[in-house]
Amino acid sequence: MEFGSALQKRWKKRCPPKITADEIENRTNGLRDHLETNQLDAIVLYSRGDLNFDLMRYFSGYVPVFPRIESLFVFSTYPPSTLLISHKWEQSAADQLSWVESVSYFTQDTLRQDLEQVFADLQIDRSDSIELIGTDVPWKYYKTLEQILSSGSVDINTEFWAETVVAPSDYGKKMIERTADVADAGILAAVQSCESGITE
Repeated sequence: MEFGSALQKRWKKRCPPKITADEIENRTNGLRDHLETNQLDAIVLYSRGDLNFDLMRYFSGYVPVFPRIESLFVFSTYPPSTLLISHKWEQSAADQLSWVESVSYFTQDTLRQDLEQVFADLQIDRSDSIELIGTDVPWKYYKTLEQILSSGSVDINTEFWAETVVAPSDYGKKMIERTADVADAGILAAVQSCESGITE
């Protein structure tokens, strides 16, 4: 019973706040605008549990359970957008957390084949232009994408997240205000608890 309760607490902790359908559409439109503005056929977001997780959570809703889990979010002008997880046992949880249409998994041994299948489903051609988004993305992912798009182009964008959070949506502003209120309440409670003889 205690084990089950611990798992429930852990699950609730990893679940991001529920967002509105309008906000999901707003974030998706942001990706579409980025494709159009930069004349791209697709983008691939990279995340590891302890790296670029805010980026992945913001655009897909997915939050990994362990730091070493890697994920790739492939978005193009054609549906369905696809979330790939590096561990098969994590696929079910990712499917529940994410609002992405298609969730699957990949292995390091079949990375190229798995990406080629996703690209085929999204009508991404070998001559297309894509952008790999994220900081400290392992070289193997860039190299694999470059091999698949043999007559196209692959660019790396490390500034996308910073550019995104600079201009928050109305929903984002409300969440920022809500977070600030919680922080202010915590500081106030700490200050009110301070008395002579009471340690920090």
